[in-house]
Amino acid sequence: MKLQLPWKKEENRSADVLEVLLESTLKPIAPNSEFINDLRYRLLGQTEEKKVLGMPENTFHLVLLVVGMLASGAVLILTGIRAIIAILGSLGLLQQYRKTLKDKPVAGAKLAS
Repeated sequence: MKLQLPWKKEENRSADVLEVLLESTLKPIAPNSEFINDLRYRLLGQTEEKKVLGMPENTFHLVLLVVGMLASGAVLILTGIRAIIAILGSLGLLQQYRKTLKDKPVAGAKLAS
């Protein structure tokens, strides 16, 4: 039972009794999701999709993400190749490989006699 302050009127006590009675009798239920969607549609109306460059915003974000991933992958691959070339060059392996290519005799085309 709730505490009543002395300056509160007697009318409030009857409202509190009614509130307790209603609270014990009525149990809350979860509303149907279809009802919620219908109510949201009637209150807010049809929501307009935002468009960027003629595409829905979500699709544009997805395309932008894929392009960014491809560009990042290309930069990563090129950086890796460049690092390998730098390492091999510092070890002198590329210069040695080029030297062996120059020293090999190139087999010329034979002329038919």
